Amino acid sequence: MNKILFVAIFIVSTFIGCSPSFASEINSSKNKVEISYDLIQNGNQYFNISTEKGVIAISIEEIPDNSRTIKSGTYLIKYSSPGAWKASFKTKISSGKMTSVFSGNISPTTGTISQKNLRLINSKESRYSFIWTKGYINNSDGIKAIISGNSLKVSGF
Repeated sequence: MNKILFVAIFIVSTFIGCSPSFASEINSSKNKVEISYDLIQNGNQYFNISTEKGVIAISIEEIPDNSRTIKSGTYLIKYSSPGAWKASFKTKISSGKMTSVFSGNISPTTGTISQKNLRLINSKESRYSFIWTKGYINNSDGIKAIISGNSLKVSGF
């Protein structure tokens, strides 16, 4: 009986752990990775992408809004750079356009962060930029979100 229960739990956990994702990895160069999120499909999507420097974790979480229409809503965008920092911000999308960005958050896993700047570039692009300092080296880093067709593309820069 215990073996049957163990096998059943193992099979169920395997199926749960292998749920499909509708966003796709677009570009990987060095430590910068871009994913594409389908604004029609919506929902929460999480990615752990292995690089030579470690695992980059990216997530886009849809924040429910009762007055939503298709392609509209508030999204929490998260990006982590291995051994460096974890950053997030929220963007509001209405009728296929970004209308605001807010709640920028950054925490270094090593080093320090300064000169944080969260801004809406235009109706299709938002950026959260900052200086990450480790030792005596300053790096201009950040994350950006771009609306392209029916996709929200998120990448580090």
